[in-house]
Amino acid sequence: MSELLELEISVKKYQSNLEQHNIMLEQITHVDFMTKKQVRRLQGLCKPGIYALVNPLKKKVFLSQSTNILEAVLRVFKEFNEGSFRSKRMIADRNKLALVILEECDNQFQRQLKLKEYIELYSNNGYSFYANTKYITYKVKTVITTNFKVEVRLVNRRGVQTVIQTFDNMDMAKAFLAKYGDTAVDDLVKEYLVGQDSNKRV
Repeated sequence: MSELLELEISVKKYQSNLEQHNIMLEQITHVDFMTKKQVRRLQGLCKPGIYALVNPLKKKVFLSQSTNILEAVLRVFKEFNEGSFRSKRMIADRNKLALVILEECDNQFQRQLKLKEYIELYSNNGYSFYANTKYITYKVKTVITTNFKVEVRLVNRRGVQTVIQTFDNMDMAKAFLAKYGDTAVDDLVKEYLVGQDSNKRV
């Protein structure tokens, strides 16, 4: 099955127009009137993961990730209603959007990597984006410490640094990075950050 066909099936499978989302918003604001089934349906979205708001007719998409998909989606709809959402075209297309839960994922680093993969997947299948999707990017940095060791660190765009390995000299650090080649950043994130939230941060 092609990736494009899988995307289209995924959109159809999870299709729920803004009318249904408005019902969801009504349910959130009138909790007293919700049935147990409605509560369970909404609680199912209170998970960390990656989601898309897709317009399959125009082949446009908004991709994002969150620690709580439901809260993130409701925040987007609130901004729709206020007219403050950053994409005016998306506000105009609000009745044509379908919510797609792409993947549930607890690990923040894994979500960032997956989000990047979904951006590439949708882009490669001819979708354009309503708004620039932000994901945390990293760069590799080598630092000489006060005790003359060499640390290889991953640094995100916010300046948060995570120590990956410590070496006795710069040659050892360079040899370590050389084995990763051009894919060093993504490979180091996958190997050292995904599933290891307790790495040393500086």
